[in-house]
Amino acid sequence: MTDVEVKILFHLNKVRGQNNVDQILSEMLSITDYDLKTALSSLLDKNYIYEDSDTNQKNLNLKAWRITKDGEIKANEIQAKLDFEKEQKVKQDIKTNAKSTQLVAWATFAATFVGAVAVVFQAFYANRQNQLLEKQNSIQKGYTIASPIAEQNTFSDSTNLINAMNIVAELKIVKDKMKLIDSSSKGQRHITLVPMLDDPTNNVYLVKVGEDNGTNLVTYFNFLVDVNSKRIINPDGKLEGQ
Repeated sequence: MTDVEVKILFHLNKVRGQNNVDQILSEMLSITDYDLKTALSSLLDKNYIYEDSDTNQKNLNLKAWRITKDGEIKANEIQAKLDFEKEQKVKQDIKTNAKSTQLVAWATFAATFVGAVAVVFQAFYANRQNQLLEKQNSIQKGYTIASPIAEQNTFSDSTNLINAMNIVAELKIVKDKMKLIDSSSKGQRHITLVPMLDDPTNNVYLVKVGEDNGTNLVTYFNFLVDVNSKRIINPDGKLEGQ
């Protein structure tokens, strides 16, 4: 996807409770009319947006747009990857600075006994930075429709979460439920996908499919996803004993 497409998709995902006229999109996002039309056409072809112009807008020869479910999923997937890359860069910068600090500290220690105490402190501090960094390693956001996903600690975990939710989101019964909720609530309520690691040994994830009614999550399906084989273990979305 182009940078302009991503910028539009992020904006529509952020304000998905309202439609957005192309002229306003151009002004708000500082995009030329040509680039805007090209990007909107591409997003429309990919089923990431749809036209939602009201009567007044049509009379004024304006087009308004909303993001689709597929668009929400794609936007959050891209955001998760961007968040990961950003946090990895911060991690690398901290490690580089920590190593530099340690090298300077040990050089000082070798040069003079007087600096020994300072060297020990610097080495301890640098090591503590690394420990804290590992403990607070990236909170990855995979795509979510109405609420954030569980925290994960590695890129592999984040990728598996996204893959598990993509597999579930493509199921017909899930798409039908999405359409039903969206239609019955006139776009005010949406389906929520909540993933969590169920079986670390076999790389199996549990993906809850439900609806946030404002008080709690009403769960409709519980899918077990084998990420390795990209297979739904329970296609009906029911767990044993349900």
